[in-house]
Amino acid sequence: MKKRFFAALIAAAVAMALLCGGALACTRQSAEVRKLYNMVDEANEKIDRYVWIAKLTPYDDVGWLLWKVDRTVAPVFRYARQIGATVVCEYRAEWIDGRIVYVDPLKVINVGTEEN
Repeated sequence: MKKRFFAALIAAAVAMALLCGGALACTRQSAEVRKLYNMVDEANEKIDRYVWIAKLTPYDDVGWLLWKVDRTVAPVFRYARQIGATVVCEYRAEWIDGRIVYVDPLKVINVGTEEN
């Protein structure tokens, strides 16, 4: 009787260890995905602020705007590539300083095996 009890206890312990190990990997991956989504949200908010600033200023600052956007999205792309996710730019037209300028807010389209 004791042997069966200990065998069942060991089997349960092994099953828990396997389940917990898999859960930790899923938790880490979901934390990485959450971080990516937060980075994309922050980058899009910054891009919106830069567009707003460029629209309000009286001088031609389209070059500045495009430079700031490039510097904002670069770390997001770098992190997405690091974790195996795909982030794309969804261009939208904005009227800035008397011309149409295409700015590129970000969107996550692929995060590996997880659904987005």
